Amino acid sequence: MADDLMDDRNPLKKHRDRSVIPGVAVITLGGFALGIAAVEYSVFAGMAEPADGGIKLFGLSFGTAAYLAGYATAGVILIVLGIWKIHAARRNG
Repeated sequence: MADDLMDDRNPLKKHRDRSVIPGVAVITLGGFALGIAAVEYSVFAGMAEPADGGIKLFGLSFGTAAYLAGYATAGVILIVLGIWKIHAARRNG
């Protein structure tokens, strides 16, 4: 059974890395994460005010900016992973 998984004639292994669909899906998820960050920035920018003497970053309180940076970072990481997956699929295909 284990030998079947290592065999190059196995169709599950043969076409495993050749599809670009997983990369496109990951890039799409990254775009959604960046879109969420953009919408939340537009919402929070008008109503977020730091406490007296609080740190401001891009017109937002530091905590709100860090929250949005999490979404933006996740989006960028997903897009980079998607591009890498497509590159690997085309290189192996």
